[in-house]
Amino acid sequence: MFVVFVVFVLLLILVVFVIRHNRNPGRGRSEVPVNRTKVAVDRTIDAERNRIRPAGPDRKISGSDIFISYASADRETARSLARALSENGWAVWWDRTIPPGKTFDEVIESALDSARCVIVLWSSASVSSRWVKSEAEEAARRQILVPALIQEVRIPLAFRHIQAARLVDWNGSSDNPELEQLMSSVTGILNQGAEGGRRA
Repeated sequence: MFVVFVVFVLLLILVVFVIRHNRNPGRGRSEVPVNRTKVAVDRTIDAERNRIRPAGPDRKISGSDIFISYASADRETARSLARALSENGWAVWWDRTIPPGKTFDEVIESALDSARCVIVLWSSASVSSRWVKSEAEEAARRQILVPALIQEVRIPLAFRHIQAARLVDWNGSSDNPELEQLMSSVTGILNQGAEGGRRA
């Protein structure tokens, strides 16, 4: 009987130990210290990645670096250019999808007003587009226009005095001298705008 009693007590102690251990599974383990500096840096990197995403119609709330003006027939070229510019770290407005409750001219005007640089893609379709010429006129008035020739056409007279980048033979590659010149012009305009903002 004494042996049975001892075994019973030992089993009871074991059960109590298992129950307490399950309630406090972390007891006895050394906690790994959290590197708060690394967490802060990671969050900063994530925020920066979000900032350089291509801007759609909803991006007009915070403004875009670059507005691409183009005719509907040149949408694929505009898409490729927007991708190349975004990879360089700029926020680009190019997708002309109109959200519910908004009109086309409201969305375009808002995006154009908030842009710091405007790239106009000149083609056989865009030289006859009233919208593209109006956007180019506004960009020229603000001195933020960067024209790009994507087809062999005569640029409208009002804009011929501004040197245009030649992207006629551009295949979408980032390794292109004319594309590099265009990006250099964009950088100059954006830097000029940033300096003007600081002086103001």
